[in-house]
Amino acid sequence: MTAAIETDRFKAKTKSKETYIVIEKTKETKEPRGRGEQTVITSQKTYFLDTGEKVNKINNTDFMIIKKDLLIRKVEPFFSKPFIVDIKTLFDGLKNLALCLAMLVALPTMQVMAASTYDQRFFVVAFTWAALVLIIMLAGYNFIWLYKTMEAKPKSKILDKAAWLITFLVVAFIFFCAMAITYPKLVLTTLGSNSVIDCINAIPNQVSTPLLNNLCSKS
Repeated sequence: MTAAIETDRFKAKTKSKETYIVIEKTKETKEPRGRGEQTVITSQKTYFLDTGEKVNKINNTDFMIIKKDLLIRKVEPFFSKPFIVDIKTLFDGLKNLALCLAMLVALPTMQVMAASTYDQRFFVVAFTWAALVLIIMLAGYNFIWLYKTMEAKPKSKILDKAAWLITFLVVAFIFFCAMAITYPKLVLTTLGSNSVIDCINAIPNQVSTPLLNNLCSKS
């Protein structure tokens, strides 16, 4: 079964600045392969004006209106589609990064709450390490997802790699600053450490338990 679907629509102009709307249609052929299976084979693309006149593609930017024997050139938008998609992707990545940072900064509060609920130092420390690993994994996965999803890339591979390296360093520096704020309030060993959990600042109503008092004082 063969079907033609519209896959693109764009403006094109002549040298005299006369504007036309060009429609791209793609024919897809579905052929059965085996029992109940189908494979989609994309055939050729065809181009028409919105008035129905057929257009031949010369290259990626130049087209010929067959009936008028008129050359037209594709008008590139100020912001390309990949660029617009990348803006949305970038904001999604920043939102995910902000969520990871919020979880990291809130970790001392969660540790105090865990200590107030479960009077076991080992459980509290294990919970804290598990949360740290999860936050780092989510942040790393977010960076990889951002890198793989971006469509618009600089023509220079060196410039592309340099841009991503700078982005990685900026994100790492932000996480370092957040960790520098969070680390003094965490207890990360069951054998005791010099870390202090600021219970008063962490939660308004401190719950008094032996382990919580122990966590709130220097070992």
